[in-house]
Amino acid sequence: MLIAEDEKIICEITKDNQTVIEERSLVDTVYIIKDQIRDLQLDYEKLKKDLEDERKARKKLESTVQKSMQSSSPGVLPTANLNHNNHNSESNP
Repeated sequence: MLIAEDEKIICEITKDNQTVIEERSLVDTVYIIKDQIRDLQLDYEKLKKDLEDERKARKKLESTVQKSMQSSSPGVLPTANLNHNNHNSESNP
């Protein structure tokens, strides 16, 4: 019979450029990994939101620049396409 609380695992952890070896129970290790995954998920969601905010701000800026260029030279169409630097970034989250 295997009792998880009695099982130990040796973990190698790097803290402040030093490697530390610790002995932990499997239960403790699972909870630590669970917490780390939750933190990574929160970080991912924040980064995803920040990326979307940046995309919206970029599109708004592009629109403002185009309108500004058109209003400064009403008879001349802008020759530069402001979307040429896009590189399909919207399809690669």
